[in-house]
Amino acid sequence: RRPPRSTLFPYTTLFRSMSGFETMIELRRFCEAPVIVITANSEERARDQALKLGAKEYLTKPFRQVELMSRAIKHIQKEMSERTSSQQTANAWSSLIRR
Repeated sequence: RRPPRSTLFPYTTLFRSMSGFETMIELRRFCEAPVIVITANSEERARDQALKLGAKEYLTKPFRQVELMSRAIKHIQKEMSERTSSQQTANAWSSLIRR
């Protein structure tokens, strides 16, 4: 059973039980939500790996709260736009079928 689709999933890559990359791999097994990685690791290799595994954003600490909020809002707005577009398409097809 798949959990409900989240709009956004921010997480830090510092876990004791598994690496942030292992977490991303596991997360992608059941969730397609955009991920914003929040980390102290500013190495380009780590950033590339996170993006390759499906992260949409990669923020290094310290960062400004407004930066996190801006990136989160961007992804939420994109998802809302896609949902609206999908609903409009469904309504159009439904209207055509009823004719």
